[in-house]
Amino acid sequence: MQPHRLLPLPALVLSLFAGCAAHRETVRIESYPPGAVVHVNGEERGTTPLEVELETRRPHSLRMERTGFVAEDLRLVPVQNPAKNGLLRFGPRVQSGYYQTFSPNPVAVTLRSTLVPPARGMGGLGAMAERVRTADAMLEEGAITAEDHGWIVQQIIEAYQ
Repeated sequence: MQPHRLLPLPALVLSLFAGCAAHRETVRIESYPPGAVVHVNGEERGTTPLEVELETRRPHSLRMERTGFVAEDLRLVPVQNPAKNGLLRFGPRVQSGYYQTFSPNPVAVTLRSTLVPPARGMGGLGAMAERVRTADAMLEEGAITAEDHGWIVQQIIEAYQ
């Protein structure tokens, strides 16, 4: 009869630590133009648009890269989730990140073309025309799509206004 009395104790201990597994949240990552390669904590995870599951108990580094555009580095930091802010918080759930969420979600990034000058108005109309000609050549070579070309030319024009 003694062994039967001990059975509830391991079950109780296991239930206390069942919440220790890391809590995960699906994060949608978008870029314009789409098709950027996404690295999460240095590991390639796919191309945008993309959904990834991340642990909410720690920050994550995001890097988006696309040919012809400046790479974007972001830090995704968990914040307190107001929907889960109760009066009583249980230790293992706190450690698992259960009470946290990522903001913003979805993550949306507008990639800047490498042809866009770093500061507005640099070089005058001749420099602007040269950058547009370079974008035209990239389109003719098939390095960028027609949609990408339109976006790049728009960014160049806005930089020279």
